[in-house]
Amino acid sequence: MPTETVIHAGKQLIRWIPPSATKIEDPNGFGVGYIVLSDGPSRQKAIVMAFAGNASKHSFYESYRDEDRARARVAEFFRNLADHKNRVADRRAEASAGHSIKVGEIISNSWGYDQTNVDFYRVVKVSKNFVWLQKNPGKMVTGGEGPMSGRCKADFDGTPTGPIEMHRASGRNVTFKHGSGSVTTPTESHYVSWYA
Repeated sequence: MPTETVIHAGKQLIRWIPPSATKIEDPNGFGVGYIVLSDGPSRQKAIVMAFAGNASKHSFYESYRDEDRARARVAEFFRNLADHKNRVADRRAEASAGHSIKVGEIISNSWGYDQTNVDFYRVVKVSKNFVWLQKNPGKMVTGGEGPMSGRCKADFDGTPTGPIEMHRASGRNVTFKHGSGSVTTPTESHYVSWYA
């Protein structure tokens, strides 16, 4: 099989490509596809191999009935790469745009695997992309929606305690090690569950 040399993350890598392939490059430079037409005993078929960016490993290696379907698959691959790049750029722009959380607001963080835990935090300091939080008490407000479950609210009159933690924030949300939290209100209740 012929090869092509690519530079990926500063390293020179070898990319194996089909022999006698027609190369199709994405106009945005997000990827490349190779199509090989071959005549079988009953009909022609098209083999497609495509790579994202400068990857040395192919994203797919597929066979199609004809060249039109193969080219359509490569075009779809290029569109998907462009959509992915746009989503990543949008997320980065959103993450660097800052947040609208204010000092004194309460953040709720619901997390857990076998049970649902809810932690509350009071915002004690803010910067453009970060918030500093301190644990805030919560209180049960109703009994079960089922066995060993209920609803709780943040205690807005409670006094925060414990260490102050710094977390990244975006919009009205905060990133935690386990999940993400958001600003809660005095009237908002949260589902909680536990084991006996």
